[in-house]
Amino acid sequence: MINLQNELIKEYGLKLILKSFGDNETRNNVFLGEYRDKSFIVKLEDIKYLDQVKLSIYVASNLLKSNLVSSSRYIKTKKGKYFHVFEDKVVTIQKKEDLVKLKFQTSKDLIIIGEVIGEFHLLLSSMNIKGLEKSDFYKDFMWGKVPLAQSSKRLEKIEEFYKKYTPNYQLLTKGVVHNDLNSNNIFSVGQKYFIIDFEFLKESPLISDLGVLVLELWDCKRGIKDYIDKLNYLLKGYEKKIKLTQYDKEKIVIFSLRYLFSDENWYNYWLFNGNQTLGDLIPTVRKKQKLLLELIS
Repeated sequence: MINLQNELIKEYGLKLILKSFGDNETRNNVFLGEYRDKSFIVKLEDIKYLDQVKLSIYVASNLLKSNLVSSSRYIKTKKGKYFHVFEDKVVTIQKKEDLVKLKFQTSKDLIIIGEVIGEFHLLLSSMNIKGLEKSDFYKDFMWGKVPLAQSSKRLEKIEEFYKKYTPNYQLLTKGVVHNDLNSNNIFSVGQKYFIIDFEFLKESPLISDLGVLVLELWDCKRGIKDYIDKLNYLLKGYEKKIKLTQYDKEKIVIFSLRYLFSDENWYNYWLFNGNQTLGDLIPTVRKKQKLLLELIS
């Protein structure tokens, strides 16, 4: 901590009082920094993530040009850089924003957020980002040892879904997507919508982000109609910016299901490793899967 504070003074001219920030107990790499009457978010990453840090800075800086979307405002070092490397670490400092958690209470709210995502996708496409990983419907969520925590019988059912319902990527509208667009990564700030966390950007069908986000909005206690209604409102806003094909629209539910099966894999993995709280979420995930599978069948 002392070394980090010294680096911030030397490179940024900021004598910050640092304290751990957010849900950050395991990595302990994000800090709230106070300086006079100003507040900053200080992030400390391993040097192996330097390219991801540079990408996040590039995307955030370009989003600031929009009248609808915003993102982190990075502070420059004395040398005019948006990051600082020392030893095996990369440091960034962002202005702390007055973020407001989004509330989706009306159809108008949903239409607006759909338009926001459309604007976000348009902005990403204009940035000419190169070298991103390309999406694969199966491998994106069925890699490594995580699925192996499932029972073999359940894993067979999940893999059966992939074999039966994997869409034809050639027919889907593709671009750059956030790839983790949940309610922890999108807020409002002033008159704009604030999007963060770009380390998982990927070349993918655009509807994959919509398939994730609609799950956040869906109240499954209200049944499948609530999913359909909220998806339609999202699409109404999204298509103010980007027109989708009928094939795109029909396959959004498939991407929602893919994400739910990934959740199930992870919850089983964490349950296997002693986290009962996340294991308790599995029945709800299974219920959502059942409702969506009935919809597509």
